[in-house]
Amino acid sequence: MPEKYGPYQAEFRFVFFAPPERYEETIAFYRDALGLAHIGGFGESAAGMRGAFIQAAAGVIEIISDPTDSFLRRQVLEPGQSYRPAQGGHLLIEVEDVDLSFERAQRHAAPVTQPLTNWPWGFRDFKVTDPCGNIVCLFSRIISP
Repeated sequence: MPEKYGPYQAEFRFVFFAPPERYEETIAFYRDALGLAHIGGFGESAAGMRGAFIQAAAGVIEIISDPTDSFLRRQVLEPGQSYRPAQGGHLLIEVEDVDLSFERAQRHAAPVTQPLTNWPWGFRDFKVTDPCGNIVCLFSRIISP
């Protein structure tokens, strides 16, 4: 890879646009209700675009608020649309202790769409919905005796 692009890091990101009125609430949901680290972002531009980076296991969730009709926004949203949740999928994030994560989500009144469940494929998980309508599943691997 040409040096001008920097070193290859194999980063994974899930990027979505949050409506401006839900931007701060969405960051707080991932940080407070799910206990994920807010690791940075970019400040507000002259046009009002801003973004936040949330650490999610080995990946990053990038939340963007953009009230303008920018090129990036037009790639994922229809004209006049402020947000569209992912269709037919959900975020799946491995955590060290899913039971503690579930307790934390409940303390913060996160909307649980599936309670803690043990699955035959060795996962214990639960699902919540973020303020923008994205389904988020937190899981831990079940250790068999």
